[in-house]
Amino acid sequence: VPDLGARRLHVDFVEPGTRLVIVGPEPPGERGVVNAPGRDDGLPAGSPVLVVGDDASERLATLRARHPWLGESVVAVDCPLDAPTLVADVVFPPGGTAGAATVVVCLEDSSDTLEVALGLRDAARAHGSTIIAALSRPGSLAGVIDRSGADGPDRTTLRAVSLPDLTCTSELVAGGTVEQIARAAHESYVHARHAEGTRDTDDPSLAPWDDLPETLKVSNRDQATHIVLKLRRIGCGIVVADDPRPDDFTFSTAEVEDLGHEEHLRWVAEREAQGWRSGPERDPIARTTPYLVDWEALPEDVRELDRETVRNIPALMARAGFAIERLPRPASTPT
Repeated sequence: VPDLGARRLHVDFVEPGTRLVIVGPEPPGERGVVNAPGRDDGLPAGSPVLVVGDDASERLATLRARHPWLGESVVAVDCPLDAPTLVADVVFPPGGTAGAATVVVCLEDSSDTLEVALGLRDAARAHGSTIIAALSRPGSLAGVIDRSGADGPDRTTLRAVSLPDLTCTSELVAGGTVEQIARAAHESYVHARHAEGTRDTDDPSLAPWDDLPETLKVSNRDQATHIVLKLRRIGCGIVVADDPRPDDFTFSTAEVEDLGHEEHLRWVAEREAQGWRSGPERDPIARTTPYLVDWEALPEDVRELDRETVRNIPALMARAGFAIERLPRPASTPT
């Protein structure tokens, strides 16, 4: 729950391009620190993740000992959390030069989390920032707080999120690894399209995961399932990664070609099952596409898209919280 919750918070609630501040780096807040450097929207230039708490420096030192790659991407400031004015001055330095922030408050006790979050609300409103109260217990409290400010300025200033409710959904529990990879695939797609300048209103496939049509969710899950199968085919497996950054795993040229071909076959089978047919142009309304052909008949630029999909698998797995490993070959059996 803490690890997956931290990644979901970064994706669903942290405003892109804002400073990231984590108040109270206790478990599960520590997982937010570890996952923060993996944000692919990027922090503002020269703006490391700021960790604030009673013993933030000691906790960060412990995290750096376990995760040396954190380096200078995270800085800590010791500050008593029972002093709201001091906390506000640390999070929002006087003068307003630090820029807008997304402040995640995550303490072990939900009451303490709310108390600290409420203490920062006025300062956050004045600085155009958002406070995320990450509650460690399930229930309706988070919904009550969100609804209470639904029609006022507090709706965007203070958000309350239950980490168990966010992560222990029927889809994630039942879907397990495949569901996590499927969501990561959707997030990666949305990020790439946004980088191209595409707006959410232009394409329904850019909607948040919870608002996606079920057919698109199924498509992402099918892609995730096939990624696992593709990796097995070339003698690879996946392991839980403690470093959210993509690792240095690379496929050979032959593997990229082979798995790119497999990806095209998967895509063709999926489209045909959904009623698509061959046509001169891609038309999502009429469900026609010129690419329901054999691999050899595809234009080279389209085949390259399938190859690039394969090359991006390591980054996609990192986004989902996994890494790829080559499995040892079984010892040959004497005849």
